[in-house]
Amino acid sequence: MKRWIAWRWHVLTAAALAWAGALPARALTPDDIVVVYNEKSPDSMKVAEFYMRGRAIPASHLVGIACDPQESITESNYRVEVVAVIRRVLLERKLDATVKCLVTTYDVPLTIGPVIGGPAQAEAAAKLRQRLKLVLEDLGEGEASYNALAATGPGVRGPATGPATRTAAAAGSLAEAAVRLNSAVQAAVGRIEKLPEAQRQAALQQLSTIQQRVAGLTGLLTLFHIKPDAPENDPGRRQLDQLTQRLRDDETQYADLKKRDIPAARSGMIDLKRQMQGLLGEAQEIDNQIAVLAPSESEACFDSELALVLAADQTYSRARWFLNPRSLDMWPTVKDMADLPRTLMVCRIDGPTPAAAMDLVNRALKVEKRGLDGNIYLDARGLTGMDAYSAFDADLRTTYAWLKANASMPVTLDDRPELLEAKDCPRAALYCGWYSLHNYQESVQWVEGAVGYHVASLEMPTLRKAEDTGWVTQMLKRGVAGTVGAVAEPYLNSFPKPSQFFPLLLSGEF
Repeated sequence: MKRWIAWRWHVLTAAALAWAGALPARALTPDDIVVVYNEKSPDSMKVAEFYMRGRAIPASHLVGIACDPQESITESNYRVEVVAVIRRVLLERKLDATVKCLVTTYDVPLTIGPVIGGPAQAEAAAKLRQRLKLVLEDLGEGEASYNALAATGPGVRGPATGPATRTAAAAGSLAEAAVRLNSAVQAAVGRIEKLPEAQRQAALQQLSTIQQRVAGLTGLLTLFHIKPDAPENDPGRRQLDQLTQRLRDDETQYADLKKRDIPAARSGMIDLKRQMQGLLGEAQEIDNQIAVLAPSESEACFDSELALVLAADQTYSRARWFLNPRSLDMWPTVKDMADLPRTLMVCRIDGPTPAAAMDLVNRALKVEKRGLDGNIYLDARGLTGMDAYSAFDADLRTTYAWLKANASMPVTLDDRPELLEAKDCPRAALYCGWYSLHNYQESVQWVEGAVGYHVASLEMPTLRKAEDTGWVTQMLKRGVAGTVGAVAEPYLNSFPKPSQFFPLLLSGEF
């Protein structure tokens, strides 16, 4: 399942969202929603029932979990007390095929603690790290082979790869190695395409040898170009069919081994990955297994993790975050939706008190009757570099241009390092800005039912403390009905792009 390593979306970002808006195009219906409450908290039940009455959600769509009514839960307890229970209930009530959104309520945990492994897992991870180092060195040699072919053409020995080259390759990360390999193979292919016909076949043979070592059967298949009108007995077509069948057989064996969490099975999975995807696949599988045995930065947002509660494979890595294969950015590269894990939307109705949580529901009902009207404010920082921060800032400016052309509400863009000031920003209905870390500033005057978010780390480590200075708590306190925030370090790419979030919201396609 490594090709879908990008499973968890906003692993450390949670949503406190009660307002859906009167937008019928993609609106959720009561039958699409399942409400999750904590059986050990009467307040949790109270908030859940209040929301369900307001939204006419069937009683059978209420699911109880039994855990300590605290904001954090251990990773092991989450697996037993939450995942197992919700999966069982959804299956028993035949809701698993129809549910689209889970709504968590007051006193359902907000965060999940880090994965804590035992000595055996630590020892196994240490051995895998040593093996990964050697494979990265081999990948360095593979990169040099591609570069030599790109630089010299066929039949000419390229630069040697001595100890210094292997050491440098091992010191880098797998992600860096993958990027370099992609550039190197593209350069080699580009060189071969320019060769005279007489030399091209020999060059392709050299490339095939390198591809099989570096990228396995998958890499070989990328080199095949069979004419649509080629006969069935064409040697190239027969070879393509044979390679494809070998790959399918290996994938079946891999899937069987994945079901068995024992050292022998893990070793076999690595070997199969090397056959299927070469050194690169071997390295990725080793890296995956390390992340499962001894993950780093494995704390998570409860709501984000819950999005995968129905995924058939619950053994995915808990380390850090993964790109979401269902996001718009990934969409052009996703060919087979059936291969993606089953994911759900997850939203939260929560606050410092049960009354504050229920007030979110009231705000939503009010704004849907009267409509949401006011001004849109985008608070950029004037960044113009080539880094990720500047790219996000540029996205705010792109969003401004789109909203200016398409939104009915007035739009204001501030492109200075300083935050907006509330005196200049009345009736804020939609908002996105940054960057004041866990230090809410009165930069706009909110209308009741507003939607928006402030981009900064650690804006929602708690929802229980009314005096908390994070943006989520303070925005909700001032009438905002829908927002997102990070419960731990989310990294910038965990936040929704404004250029996607606001057009989808306003068009009803959200």
